[in-house]
Amino acid sequence: MKVNEFFNFSSSPFLNNHDSMYESKDYREIDKRLEFFNEQSGTALFTGIHGTGKSTIIKYLLDTTNKNIYIRGGDLTSFEFFNQLGRSLEVDTNHCHISKIYEDIVTRADTYKANNKKLVIIIDDIERLPVKTLEGFKLLCDSEISLILIGHSSFRSRLKDGRLAFLVNDIIINYDCGGLSVSETKEYIKHRLSLVSDNVLNIDDRYFNTIFTYTNGIPQIINKYMSTVLLIAYIRNTKTIDNKLLQLANDEMEI
Repeated sequence: MKVNEFFNFSSSPFLNNHDSMYESKDYREIDKRLEFFNEQSGTALFTGIHGTGKSTIIKYLLDTTNKNIYIRGGDLTSFEFFNQLGRSLEVDTNHCHISKIYEDIVTRADTYKANNKKLVIIIDDIERLPVKTLEGFKLLCDSEISLILIGHSSFRSRLKDGRLAFLVNDIIINYDCGGLSVSETKEYIKHRLSLVSDNVLNIDDRYFNTIFTYTNGIPQIINKYMSTVLLIAYIRNTKTIDNKLLQLANDEMEI
């Protein structure tokens, strides 16, 4: 990519996923909670507004000695959810009733447990699942299969539904991601740049407050915004990041 050549980057700092993650406050909080979770049975709930990086952090920190199954939420019925879960565990789901699929899932979980392996089911975009599907989670909670629920902060209000009291009672980890602070926004940007170049792009410290204002410290928005900043700098043949360029990038981001 010409932009990367212009800045002498080995790859796009804000477009590509990198092996090394920035250890923000949210990262450290999730890390410690997952350590505790790995030693317990129950449900972990991680929420936050879109773009805070909660799913990325959790996937990065998952204990690979466990049997981790990842399912993205949506308008799944209870049968569709258990069917997808069963297939992920190589359980025969053809022409099977949900109770039979559930029994086979529990049997498979017991097999992992006998081999000192924990079955962990990670369900992302949890806020998109219908209440009827969520009610079906009682089967999993009763069997002591570990769940990690990831979703928007708005999901918390749905837990006030009395039909989900069992799920609330099963939650042993409860954390809401807040995004990056001003100082973390600065460190995050410098970290991403350092991964692709020895000559880190020089941005005056006073401009990080502006970047934070435009992005609210949300990593996903920072990535998109900073990619736009670099693109505009390349188009204007400059390596100087100033307020005017930052404003132009913000204007271009707005639709």
